[in-house]
Amino acid sequence: MLDYVETRPEQAQQIVDYLVSHPPRCPVRLLLLARASGEWFTALRSASTAMSTTVRPEPLRVEAFTITATEREAAWQEALTALGNGLQLLDEVYTTVDLSARCTGARPPAFADSGSIQALTLHVAALAKLLSEQPEADLPPQRVLLAHERRYWQRVANRRDLDMDQIRPLAMAAAQLSGPAPRANALHILAQVPGLRGEMAEQDRRALAEWIRDLYPPPATGDAYWGSLQPDPLAEQYLIDSITSEPELAVHVLPACNPEQLRHALTLLSRAAARPGGKALMEALSLFVHAPHSKPEDLQRLYAVMPDQPQAFAELAAELATRLVTLRRTGKDRADLAGWLTNQASRLGSLGRPVDALKAATEAVDTYRQLAKDHPDVYLASLAGSLHNQSTYLSSLGRLEESVKAATEAVAIRRSLAEEHPNAYRPDLASSLTSQSNQLASLGRHRPSLEATIEAVGIYRHLAEEYPDAYLPGLAGSLHNQSLSHYSLGELEEALGSITEAIKIRRFLTAAGKEEFEPLLAESVQVQALLLNERDSRQGEGSH
Repeated sequence: MLDYVETRPEQAQQIVDYLVSHPPRCPVRLLLLARASGEWFTALRSASTAMSTTVRPEPLRVEAFTITATEREAAWQEALTALGNGLQLLDEVYTTVDLSARCTGARPPAFADSGSIQALTLHVAALAKLLSEQPEADLPPQRVLLAHERRYWQRVANRRDLDMDQIRPLAMAAAQLSGPAPRANALHILAQVPGLRGEMAEQDRRALAEWIRDLYPPPATGDAYWGSLQPDPLAEQYLIDSITSEPELAVHVLPACNPEQLRHALTLLSRAAARPGGKALMEALSLFVHAPHSKPEDLQRLYAVMPDQPQAFAELAAELATRLVTLRRTGKDRADLAGWLTNQASRLGSLGRPVDALKAATEAVDTYRQLAKDHPDVYLASLAGSLHNQSTYLSSLGRLEESVKAATEAVAIRRSLAEEHPNAYRPDLASSLTSQSNQLASLGRHRPSLEATIEAVGIYRHLAEEYPDAYLPGLAGSLHNQSLSHYSLGELEEALGSITEAIKIRRFLTAAGKEEFEPLLAESVQVQALLLNERDSRQGEGSH
C-alpha cells in the first residue's frame, strides 16, 4: 500500500516497473491511496507501458461510510473517549483538565445530504471538542485544531529562543505549500519568503528550517528534511488563512519548487480551493500566472502539473495557456507558439468555449502550415494534429462543410505519414478517419462516411491484435459507428454484424473490470435491439 501517492507518483512508477520486470511468484495487488484524482493520475498511467497496462483506467472513489444516527452517536462517543485518553497520555497539561466536562452535551457532526459522513470529519470534530477551551464557542473544528497547533509552535519556538513572530507563520506556510523537501531545497524555499532573502538571513533560514523539522519530522525513509502538517484538512485550512493574508506568497514560493513539489502544491491547493474561503487560493495562483516578472519557464513547469479538476483549475489552466501564448508571441520560435496555441485551444474547448478554441486552433493550423512548407518532415504531423482539432471545433459550431474539409486534409496528411512510418502514425490516421466519418455522417453523406469508418476499423483491428489493451476500445467504437453507417444506407444485416462484434468487445472490456465501458456497452446493446426490431418488422411485412 502506498499512501499520498499524488505527492510521489514517481515512487509508484518505480514499484510497478520493478514488479513487471521481476514477476513475483504469487499475485501482488498494489493499493495506491490519494486524497484526490487529477493530472497526477493521468501522468502516472502514461509514464510507461507497464503503468498503462497495470494501473486501472480510472481511479476508484472511496465513498464516505453510511451509518444510522445511533451508530454515528456510538462512533462519536468512542472517538471522544479514545482521543481523550490519548491526549492525557501525550501531554501532561491535560491530566489536570476535566475533558469530560468539555464534551457534555456535545453532538457529532451532521450527516451529509447522502446520509453519510467521513470518518476523518468525525474524528477531527471530536478532537476539536476536546481541545476547545470554550466549548460553547461555535468555531469550525479545523480552526480549533489550528489554534492548538499555533500554541504548540509557540512553545517550541520559545524553547529554541526563536523570535521572528511575523515571519514564522509565512515560513510554515511556504513549507506546507512546497511539501517535504531535501535540506538544500528546503532552505531555498525559505529564501523566497519576504524577510528571509539574501545572505544576511541565512542563519534565520537555518533556524526556521530546524524549527519546522522539530515540529513535523520527515518520513523515516527518503531525504526529506521536514514533514507535513497532518491531517490534510489542517494544512488546507492553514494555507487558506496564510494566502488570504499574504496573496503573493504563492508568487514567491512556486517558482522555487521542483516538479514533484509543484504537483504537491497544486494537489493541496485543489482540495483547499473547495473549502470556504478557498477562492483566495485561486486568486493567488492567478496572480502568479499574470505577474509581470513570472518567467515563461516557471509558468510552463506549473502548466505541466496543472490538474483538470476542480473546475476552477480548468479555468486557471486556460488562463495559463493564454498567458504563455502571449509571452511566446514576442519570441522567434514559431513552433513553440503553435504548440501553446494548441494547448490553449484544448483548454478553451474543454471549458465549452468553442469560438475561442477555434480561433486558437486556426492560428495553430496557419502557423504549422507555414512551418511545414519549409520543413515538412518535422511539422507535417503537427499540422495534421492541429487540423484534426480544428475540425472538432468547427463541427461543434455547426460549420460542418468546413469541418469535413479540415478532417479530410488531416486524413490525407496522416495517410501519407502512415505509409512511410506505419507504427508511428497509423493510430493517428484511425482517429482522423473516425472524425472524418462522423462529420460526413452529420452532412448525410453516408457512403463516404462508411468508407472512412471501414478503413478505421481495419486499422484498429490490426493494432488491437498486437496491443489489445490500447486499441480494443477504438475498434469497438469504430464498429459501432460502422453499424450506424450501414443502417443509414439500408444495409441492415451488415449493420447487425458490426454492432454484434462491437458488443462482444465491449462486454469483454466490461468483464475485465473496466467499468467505464458499461455506458458504451449499453448504447451498443440499445442499437442492436433497434436493429433487431427493424429486421423483425421487415420480416413481418414480407410474410404478408
